[in-house]
Amino acid sequence: MRRWIKRLLILLAALAILIAILIADRGSRALVAPARRVLQDFHRTILADQPTHGLKVHDFFSPSGAPGLLILPSSHPGAARKSRDLRAELERRGLQLPAFGETIGTIVMFYGRDGRREDNLPIAERFCAAGFACISCDLPGHGDSPSPYATFGHNERHDLPGILAAANDIQALPESVALFGYSQGGAIALQTAAEPGNHCFAVISIATFADLGTIVEQQVRSLHPSTRTFATPTTGLVRLGTRLRAGFDPADIRPAESASHIDSAVFILHGADDTVIAPSNGQRIYDAVSHSDKRLQIIPRAGHGNVLLVGGNTLYADLTEFYLQHLPK
Repeated sequence: MRRWIKRLLILLAALAILIAILIADRGSRALVAPARRVLQDFHRTILADQPTHGLKVHDFFSPSGAPGLLILPSSHPGAARKSRDLRAELERRGLQLPAFGETIGTIVMFYGRDGRREDNLPIAERFCAAGFACISCDLPGHGDSPSPYATFGHNERHDLPGILAAANDIQALPESVALFGYSQGGAIALQTAAEPGNHCFAVISIATFADLGTIVEQQVRSLHPSTRTFATPTTGLVRLGTRLRAGFDPADIRPAESASHIDSAVFILHGADDTVIAPSNGQRIYDAVSHSDKRLQIIPRAGHGNVLLVGGNTLYADLTEFYLQHLPK
């Protein structure tokens, strides 16, 4: 009997270890290696007829080998409805804009989880219309990046100088640099702006989490009622798997803390009905910003991925005006 009990205990221990390994492996893989999206139809539409969208797009590669897009305003735009609507709204507000094709500043853009570099094209249409050159690179673990794992800013926050240098090899860009990020991209933008030596005149972050560790645990709790009981140890296993797989602990990714070290104007936006990342995250980040020039806007009826869609041309004008107001003279 003792022999059988011993064997049973060994079997149960082995099963527990196997389950722990599976949780750590699958949980960390889901976090840092999401399925990579392919080029979408709306990407192809914009790229195939760039002047109609008021754009001129160039491909380049960052020092890490990740493909990027240098998105410039066209000096001879076609219909460019979104561009013209935005310019009309900004001019109605009394802002002086450069002629189509001129660039007065550079915006480096970071997209959300599961995205790819072309996702920023529709947003860049508006920024380019006001005279900004835009840069969008594939992030690690996304698009066509050769880097296998996303690190939510742990590694990405160091990439700005190399990205700017590679884009400037295509065309000399305005030296005044701002950052833009959505969700995961917002976390990267905030951490990048806080990195010593990265000089940015303004940062816009939309639908961003205050700290990744809390979000991971919330996602674990939401998977199944049974996971709520074991949420803490399960989260610990995902954190361990992430550390072993990608070299960082999700609990160490704290954009709110980074925000306290940013020496430039910061605009935080969040959807009021965001069920993926609660609006309280936007408030926490805003409260943490130490710079006196900061702004928080909660968009009514907006969820997680549709803040800009719900806000429409008025919100795009707010964002562009924010950049223009803080552009170094």
